[in-house]
Amino acid sequence: MKLNRSAFIWCLAAGAIVLVLFAFVLQQKNKHLTNLNNKLLLQNDSVLSVNLQLQKDINFLKHDLDSLLHNYPEKQQLNSGKLVFIK
Repeated sequence: MKLNRSAFIWCLAAGAIVLVLFAFVLQQKNKHLTNLNNKLLLQNDSVLSVNLQLQKDINFLKHDLDSLLHNYPEKQQLNSGKLVFIK
């Protein structure tokens, strides 16, 4: 009976050690994934910033093109999405 009890205690101790090691590995992996996530968030913010700036530039150019077409309709016409100058 004493042998069974001591074997049981050793098995519990070994299981506890395995669980502690497993928890340590998972914690390290979590830190690594958190760092990668933070880097991706920064890249995403950069992409969104560039996207917003490009959208502003496109809207500005559209406004300029509309103003140009509105101010000089006799010299220009829109033909299938392209600006064509008529002389």
